[in-house]
Amino acid sequence: MRQFETKVTLKTILKDTKSDSAIKEAVANAIDANSKNIYIEVYEKTISNDIMDTICICLDIADDGDGIVTKERKFEDAFCQYNVSIKNEKVKYGKKGKGRYSYLSLVKNHKNLNIYTKNTQVFKIAFSCKSNENITLKLENYNKKIDTQIKQNYTTLVQFYDLNEEKFNIKKEIKRKFQKRLKVK
Repeated sequence: MRQFETKVTLKTILKDTKSDSAIKEAVANAIDANSKNIYIEVYEKTISNDIMDTICICLDIADDGDGIVTKERKFEDAFCQYNVSIKNEKVKYGKKGKGRYSYLSLVKNHKNLNIYTKNTQVFKIAFSCKSNENITLKLENYNKKIDTQIKQNYTTLVQFYDLNEEKFNIKKEIKRKFQKRLKVK
């Protein structure tokens, strides 16, 4: 596992992003990566601990595009900078270098966000941060089964566990209806 220090804090990210920008960014990054297919799944997951079970809303966004560069130096240049992008002018959407950091605004805890990318092997990218400290990215080989609702082939998967529902401004009645719809399949 290799860690990469960034020059941005969680406090900056939360101040600098809108509530829906993370989803838009994940889809835009997939389009820029030449994806032919983008898969989005919203589902409930039960998280158990010693005291009680909690039902949380989760979101998986996957695509079959080019994937994320995982060679250490290229990964650091391409993925670890904030407000800097190495994307060429041919891409249509993302050029600001904020997208992957905006993902942190959707989850209640940075441990609830993971990105997986598959090339010749699978890599997991995890975020580590405290409000006033620089965000650290961890890139590691991953050889376990990925727990996802998406059954199609993909090269990149962004997983948000336990979404921060306040960011969506979902009223309680609408949230209950939404959760009921999720149970019916």
